[in-house]
Amino acid sequence: MSKVWLARHVRTGALVAVKTMKEESRGEAARLIREARLARRVVHPNVLRVRELLRAPGGQVALVMDYLVGESLAKNLARGRALPLLVAARLGCGLAAALDATHRAGVVHRDVKPDNVLLAERGSELQATLVDFGVATCAHWSGPGGATDCVGTPSYMAPEQIQGLAVDGRADVFSLGVVLFECLAGLNPFEGVDLVDTFRRTLAPAPSLARFAPSLPAPVIELIDGMLRTDRETRLSNLRHVYDTLLASAHEPAVDVAWLGEASTARWLDVA
Repeated sequence: MSKVWLARHVRTGALVAVKTMKEESRGEAARLIREARLARRVVHPNVLRVRELLRAPGGQVALVMDYLVGESLAKNLARGRALPLLVAARLGCGLAAALDATHRAGVVHRDVKPDNVLLAERGSELQATLVDFGVATCAHWSGPGGATDCVGTPSYMAPEQIQGLAVDGRADVFSLGVVLFECLAGLNPFEGVDLVDTFRRTLAPAPSLARFAPSLPAPVIELIDGMLRTDRETRLSNLRHVYDTLLASAHEPAVDVAWLGEASTARWLDVA
């Protein structure tokens, strides 16, 4: 476990978020070091930037990250209503681009969920930022913390995660599908009364989004349904297709969300 503090950078004067160890242990220190190494491989405007890894003589470590002003997507959804299609599509475009950048860097996030999506204002729009690479792994990493560990948040985990199989980017696409389903329908289709029920629901064919949000455009319903296929071999997993479909559904060709492949620099958010 870890704690996150608000601090001011002594050299730049900028406000930063500092993630520290909650308990002093070699295992916790190693986890934070690993998180920093993986997170720093990914540079994209929709991924929270880890700026520095600090090490103290006593063995403590801390991550210095960009500080964003906003709230988590989880808090937004906790208000009990689905998001308008335009808003959900815009946020989904940002997350699809963020995950594509993550996967191209050879990293699998493994814990895509509303709690790990921060909503911060950029101009007059909300931008989704993917955070917390605490359980991320290299796509081909084996052993402790590797791609076969069963980690994640139960109601957002892909079937292969639950089964303890080796995971790749397709597991993140499934999780993104759950997040988008929740944004558009106002509920998580796999949330059960307990852990066993949640796993049972996840391992069974997912209900169609059309059942809960029939007024949505057919391409959006088909997209989410495809992302939630139990069999990853047939799962829709092309993040560029996810991005393009959501962009088209928003009827807003000028949506300003960067796609991967273009050099970009994470921006500091001006804070009063």
